[in-house]
Amino acid sequence: MALAKAAPPPAPVAVLQATVAAKPEQEIWDATREVHAKLREATLRLGGIVKFPELSDAVVSTVPGLTPKQFQAQLLKWHADGRLVLQVCNDRYLEPRADEGIESPRGLLFYVHLN
Repeated sequence: MALAKAAPPPAPVAVLQATVAAKPEQEIWDATREVHAKLREATLRLGGIVKFPELSDAVVSTVPGLTPKQFQAQLLKWHADGRLVLQVCNDRYLEPRADEGIESPRGLLFYVHLN
């Protein structure tokens, strides 16, 4: 009887960031800023909260050839560079799309704030 293989661990951030080369960073940044502004405006009555899944959906559909994993890696890079802040979701059970957030040692990164 063969034992089932365990799923491989998630790719480290450095590996994900290495996959971003598909599109110029400036093109992705411009699309991210534009989409973020629209999403923030749409949610102003709730505090202007921009959620990662909605931002990802819109930017990936705007930038041809960009994959969700590449966009996630780019956001992590910008977060590390201080261009934006990825905030932790404290109550993941309240977020219907929490499983699409970015798991990190700090918790579920789910909210995006541009500096």
